[in-house]
Amino acid sequence: MERHIRTWLAAERPVSRDRDKLFAHRPELWGRLQFFADHVVAAVHSDDESPGSVFGISAPWGSGKSSALGIMLDLMFERLHGTLPELERDERQRGFILGDEYVLTFSTYRANLHVGSPIAPRLSLAYDVLGGFPESYLVQLLENLQYESEGGLAAPIKAEMFLRKMLQDYSTAGPVVERWILDSFLQHRSELSTEETDPRVANMRHVHVELIDDLDRCPESFTAEVLAALNFWTALPNLFFVVAADEEHLKRSARAATDLHESYDGEALEKFVHFQLRIPPLITNAASAATYALELFPEDPDLRAGVEHFRTLLSEVRPDEPLGLLAPALKARTPRQTKRIFNELLQEFWVLKDFEGDSVKRIVARMVWPQAFDEFISPALIMPANADLGSTARSPRADWLRLVIEMGARVLEQESRDIPGACARLVEQARLGGIDIQDCPPELILYLSAAPRLVPAGPPAYDITSSSGRRLAVPGGATSPLSTPTSDTTDDLLTQVITDAQIALGMKDMDLLAALSQRIVQLVAAGAGSDYNAPLIGNLALEVEKLDVQLALLMHQIAAQLDPNHANIRINFASALNDTRSPAILPALREQLDWLAEHEPDFKKPMQMVQRARATLLAGETPEGIDELVQEALDGENRGLIRMDLFNLLIALERTADAEALVRSWLDELVENKSDVQISTLMAGFASAMARMEDETAQLKGADLLRYIVAEGFATSEESAAFSVQNYAIVLAYRDYQVAAAALHRIAYELLPQVSSVRAVYTRFLLTSEDPQNAYAVQQGQEVTIPKPTDDELRSAMEEVPDHFSAGPHWWEEIENNMPIGALPALRLT
Repeated sequence: MERHIRTWLAAERPVSRDRDKLFAHRPELWGRLQFFADHVVAAVHSDDESPGSVFGISAPWGSGKSSALGIMLDLMFERLHGTLPELERDERQRGFILGDEYVLTFSTYRANLHVGSPIAPRLSLAYDVLGGFPESYLVQLLENLQYESEGGLAAPIKAEMFLRKMLQDYSTAGPVVERWILDSFLQHRSELSTEETDPRVANMRHVHVELIDDLDRCPESFTAEVLAALNFWTALPNLFFVVAADEEHLKRSARAATDLHESYDGEALEKFVHFQLRIPPLITNAASAATYALELFPEDPDLRAGVEHFRTLLSEVRPDEPLGLLAPALKARTPRQTKRIFNELLQEFWVLKDFEGDSVKRIVARMVWPQAFDEFISPALIMPANADLGSTARSPRADWLRLVIEMGARVLEQESRDIPGACARLVEQARLGGIDIQDCPPELILYLSAAPRLVPAGPPAYDITSSSGRRLAVPGGATSPLSTPTSDTTDDLLTQVITDAQIALGMKDMDLLAALSQRIVQLVAAGAGSDYNAPLIGNLALEVEKLDVQLALLMHQIAAQLDPNHANIRINFASALNDTRSPAILPALREQLDWLAEHEPDFKKPMQMVQRARATLLAGETPEGIDELVQEALDGENRGLIRMDLFNLLIALERTADAEALVRSWLDELVENKSDVQISTLMAGFASAMARMEDETAQLKGADLLRYIVAEGFATSEESAAFSVQNYAIVLAYRDYQVAAAALHRIAYELLPQVSSVRAVYTRFLLTSEDPQNAYAVQQGQEVTIPKPTDDELRSAMEEVPDHFSAGPHWWEEIENNMPIGALPALRLT
């Protein structure tokens, strides 16, 4: 089956009717073009000679004026062809011919090509008119000038060069040359009328149409001379000019040509242009630009995934969404602008690695606000130097960006359509809040704040209020008071949503769980909920922690506020607050721990001790009772409750020997129970934690464990594998094994391009490797020019890296029944 595939890029050239994607259904344009065309065709069929006229087609650059010229010729041909079915366009596209007789001739004077020529503007126009006349006249003219053709392939160009030279020689004669051309053509036409003609055209009159394009690309003085020449040429019957140019440029040039003191705007231009067609705005907003762009898509049945996604996003553009995903990039006002935007976006989507709104948002933001994006936004999307192996470090730039994005989101809740008003409100809110938005355009901040929000690198800085504040920040809504339920119907709805969330959890539909959890928060903020709902919401919060830490914290806070006397809710909330590792949460954290100490001192006492120790460390002080906790975690009855939190505490305190003992004991149980996912998670976490220790021995041991995990395929998901590969790459780069690090970074990016932290770390590595082009591509989530290494290339890159950095013991290699459990094949490092 034959396939018809168009080229990808939209050509920035005038369109013909068969390629038209924009004008076809615009009667306000077609009707007047048809009027011009019919006027010219009527002159062909007229019994009398028709006076020459000048038609004007005006619009800003890129609005389709050149297309209108070509389409107007098409309309003339169609109308003439209706009465003369055997009519054809001649091979040189200089006219419509029937047998040997020209019914209508035309030529196009591209004015900007003649600027700077030694030939005067009106004389170059004369030559173009001359070149458009029937070929029989040109032959006669050459004979009258005593030109002798030598024949051969070069004959046409030699004849044209001869005419041009003669015209230039006579240029000092000025309008006399035009008069001579005019008189000689009238004489030729008169002689033709006395000869025997084709009976099919015996009652027709020859008409010439001169199209003048790109005058608005010329100086006003040049345009003024051309306009002055039109007054002379229109004295010739059946000669029509169509001038396509910006009207304001023509008006200024007409004033210069006449030195007329106008009594009204445009009076001078009326001396030169007799009929004016103003092309209506064809692209009026982002939605119409998107509609036109959709028409420009290649008819390729095998579109790349990124390009297909681009088409989907274009189809979703709405006129009432000024900050929609593609809307800021589609601020085109002409077809040409739309084509350029389409081509630029098509290029970006061609290499897009993932379809997250985050990636698209980066592309559009950088395209529309390039300087501001590079200065303010891009640095905040790159992980800070001290975040190599962890997920808890933040950079001041990322915190600033996150803060202004959250502020922008709150502004948009009230003003999502009035962008100027929203910008003013954002600036005022920032001033009142003491936040310096610097010179970053407010509209850029609002765009990044609109859904889907841009995600800066690193974890968010949370602001959790104490329960006494009774305030709750609701995702997707304004901050609302947490009050006593007032509606049984609302309570029933909350119960149903909680049940739905539990079902979603059981079905492992985590996206649905996150959406339902947000709905729970919104319902409670609206006044629903009771102590009965509290433990259910708290249990859901424990699962949501894996998806959205901020949402989980809000749910923990809700549970604690709905039932402030529930000890388990309090301690789970304290653990979640500690996990943020942010001093800002200390007041809320201490509130939970102090309540437990006062009202339930023996409830899960080891767990209370761990959380208290973590809070003490977060406050910058040295915690006590660590040895007792370590012993409890190794062989106590409550070891399962405290192992993870104690592990995090030991890592923070850099008590590596205790952390290693805890992990080994823990792994023994997991191996015995064949808990593959937990084994993989624990080993990857321990390896990364050790590798970022300040202690050199711990660092080396962590590097070796990372190598083991990567080499053995010791991961149960692509995400786990990608983070282990990337963490090992960071270790190698730090130890100056750059070739090996580059190969591993490339593999990690291939595995998990949609995760912002993976992109951020790889971006920074490429920047330090002086590869800004690929760094930009990674930051945008696009394909890079660096190929993924083959097995042989990876082994070659790893040749200089030792099998072990540490002296051992490498106990993880000796765990009984410790076979690779990875969902992905192991990387062959040797």
